[in-house]
Amino acid sequence: MKKLLLVNYVLIAVLSCFLSGCNGKESHEPIVNMAVGLDITKEVWEKKGRPIGFDPTSAVQSSDERYYTFTNEILVAGQAYHCRFAVRSQLIHTAGAMAITDDGTHLWIYDKDGKVILSPEKNGIEKIDK
Repeated sequence: MKKLLLVNYVLIAVLSCFLSGCNGKESHEPIVNMAVGLDITKEVWEKKGRPIGFDPTSAVQSSDERYYTFTNEILVAGQAYHCRFAVRSQLIHTAGAMAITDDGTHLWIYDKDGKVILSPEKNGIEKIDK
């Protein structure tokens, strides 16, 4: 009886961990939403003729995400990426921002150490403490 109870507790703990994200990655849905918002922002900017001073919030608005102009150049594995716009989400608990480059590549840039993840919508975002 004690073994059965112990097994049940272990199963509940494992299931809870799985459901709450013990896998060490941020939730996939908000990451994809951020990527889609950046794609829309870039598309609207291009359709309007790539105006200087374009306000990303004229293309996408969200109560959980903040879109802004981000024109930094990011070097990843020897390749330079020229960013255009970025977004931060209240639904992502790891401090950082997702950017979109001129060629449509998405980058996750950690605030803590500047580490970059290419295509976070495909590769995920590792959770780290803020």
